[in-house]
This record gives sequence, C-alpha cells and structure tokens, in this order.
Amino acid sequence: MSVVYLWDMVLLIISYLIATLWEHYLHKEILHVKPKKAKKWQESYKLLYKGVYSHHVVHHKQFDSQEQREKLDKHLIKKFGQTNDRRQYGLTINTVWEYIMFMLPWFFIAPFVYLYFELYQFIIFTLVLMLPLLLSKFIHPFLHSDLENKSWIYNNFYTRKIYKTHRIHHEDDTKNFNLLLGGDWIMGTYEISSLG
Repeated sequence: MSVVYLWDMVLLIISYLIATLWEHYLHKEILHVKPKKAKKWQESYKLLYKGVYSHHVVHHKQFDSQEQREKLDKHLIKKFGQTNDRRQYGLTINTVWEYIMFMLPWFFIAPFVYLYFELYQFIIFTLVLMLPLLLSKFIHPFLHSDLENKSWIYNNFYTRKIYKTHRIHHEDDTKNFNLLLGGDWIMGTYEISSLG
C-alpha cells in the first residue's frame, strides 16, 4: 500500500467523521436545543432562534390540513414577518445562513487541507463535508413521502435505511439526528429497533 493511498484513506475517514459528527451536533445541540437555551437565543441570537423554531416547532409539528397551514402562516408572519414555505416548512434548506451552518467546519479546516494536500484531496474533502447539506437539501424532502415508485436515487438501500431512522426521529426527537449515517452510532443516539 503506497503512502499516498494511505493518506487518501485517512483524509477520507477524517472527512466523513467530521461531516457526520458536525451534522449530529448541529441537529441535536442547535436545532433541538433545550427550551431554556432557546429562550435566551430569542433575546440575543435571533437568527439561531429562528432556525430552532423553524425546525423544532414548525417541521416537527407539521400541519395536517390547509386550515392548519393558513393558521401557521399567520402565526409565522406575526412572529417573524414571513412564512416558512420557502424552506417547505423544514423539508429542505434554502437560505445562505443554512448553507453556512452546514459547512461551518469546512471554513476552518479547508485552508489547512488546501495548503498541505493535493488539489484532488481538497476536492474530496470538500465533497465529503457537503454530504449532510446535500442529503438535507435533496433527500430529506422525500423522507416525508412514500419512497415507492421513486427513482433509484430516492429508493435504494441507503435512503430506505435513513427513511426508517428518520421516522423514529420524528417519533422521538432524542434519537437519530443523522442523515449521513455514523454520528448517531458514535454518539449513542442511534435507534432502529422500534421499527422492527
């Protein structure tokens, strides 16, 4: 095994660990922050609070009817001056702030990787760190629908697996924070048994 190949594998593993652990932290500690801390953020960090509210309240307590949606929209306009339909009520991400939050570790580590590794390794590092963002943007909306009769991109072993774990997360929001598998297992929040 060549030294270059070994460094490629080490970089790939480290990149994956950073990506899955950051996604876990972002989802658990920020988007499902404890109510006491969220209340503090409401005063001091309005952008963070808006993200928490959008995810923990709006997304996790989805409406069942057009009437509920209209009521929710009125509430959101009163509270934040806008509805949540741009983000499809938490099904996807669209704002620059959300992209930055998902890629935050990249901003700190990428300059080092760029300086000390080859360009192709920097590109691999960047793509791996983008995986949670891409899963949230493009796959997450389909986890809230029926995967049957979808193309292989949305109906394969991996998406069926995260479909199950994500359903559990919506039943118990202390479990299964990751769409990029690994972080929950490492952090002890992985649960699949309740689905059989």
